[in-house]
Amino acid sequence: MKKKIIIAGATGLIGNKLVPKLIERNYEVIVLARNLEKAKSLFGHNAIIFKMNELSHNSLEQFENAFAFINLSGEGIAAKRWTNKQKEKILSSRVNSTRYLFNIANKLNNKPVKFLSASAVGYYGNSTDEIFTETSPAGGNFLAEVTKKWEDEVIKFSSLGIEESRIRLAVVLDKTDGALSKMLIPFKLFIGGPLGSGEQWFPWIHIYDAVEIFMFALENKISGPINAAAPCLINMNEFAQALGAILNRPTFFRVPEFVLNAVLGEASEMILEGAKVIPEILVQTGYNFKFPKVEEALKDLLIK
Repeated sequence: MKKKIIIAGATGLIGNKLVPKLIERNYEVIVLARNLEKAKSLFGHNAIIFKMNELSHNSLEQFENAFAFINLSGEGIAAKRWTNKQKEKILSSRVNSTRYLFNIANKLNNKPVKFLSASAVGYYGNSTDEIFTETSPAGGNFLAEVTKKWEDEVIKFSSLGIEESRIRLAVVLDKTDGALSKMLIPFKLFIGGPLGSGEQWFPWIHIYDAVEIFMFALENKISGPINAAAPCLINMNEFAQALGAILNRPTFFRVPEFVLNAVLGEASEMILEGAKVIPEILVQTGYNFKFPKVEEALKDLLIK
């Protein structure tokens, strides 16, 4: 009998690759989507699709005996300038979607075994010299505050006897979406280079490993926070140099901090500051990174 997975936020960067992976590995997938048409276009008849926030009693019955709930929902961190309204949307989209899934799980007679949630290495805040593992405390900036409140909601699943995992994602590298797709533009125009000082740490993860880490957490007994960051630590200068080398483009057009501040406002802290994040739990539990080094990751993504 197929194990049943309930997944919210499935049409985003991680989800649209995780759902096919789940189906490929013979899981039954139920998708909760805000945009039904987008979900149907991505997954067709390979997944059962329900409208998020519009579940009936009958549809809830299909959630009984699920093996796991997975939540990938959340307003894009870099989608818009951080106005007060946008900051509230970034926070509430994560907290409210988690509470929504908690309320569903709480109503079920046969609750899921696992709850997996996306989270972010932004939990730790920023530092040039401190090393962060899963046991490190939360930072004090906006992203750290958001991630802490988000994870506080995830932890509540353990009160229902459900094993919870918080997968703290680094910058996910994918050529069609996310940060890398935006960084490619100036390099292709021969005006690429480091952002800001270039000395800031740049935690990253290849999209393949990001998806496989969710599968690893799903199929192994791992609870609590998991740093989904490549073990090869680099700063922004090193990332820019690697990207320029792969594309055969110069890397000396540094983007000054004041330009990023002018364009992005407070959101520029995501780029101008970083953290030295170690995937300690994944190393201890035997996860094998396919792309541990940024050069290998960029070659795979950009030279095929």
